[in-house]
Amino acid sequence: MLSTLGDTTVVPQLLQLLVSGAFDSGVSRKVALSIERLADDIATVETLTSFLAISDIPDATYQALGAVSRRAGVRLYLHDGSGFKKSAIRIVKEQHFNRQKYLS
Repeated sequence: MLSTLGDTTVVPQLLQLLVSGAFDSGVSRKVALSIERLADDIATVETLTSFLAISDIPDATYQALGAVSRRAGVRLYLHDGSGFKKSAIRIVKEQHFNRQKYLS
């Protein structure tokens, strides 16, 4: 599998393949799995977030989104829209703080 090579430079190309919808769901799942294992950046989180709503493999996309967002240090929040707006996912950078200071 491609992800065993550990080459993160292929992630943008994998995202293009995934979003293009040019492959059947089996191939798309393998591409999503490779992205899940390789990616660690906010740009990938943004692309997967946008793709989630139209994905033919939402479970694999969601799983990849979860893993990549953790590595990228961001949290995802669902915002319910009103009127004609649909629900949207907001991406927020995690704030790191000294837990010991606040637990004392």
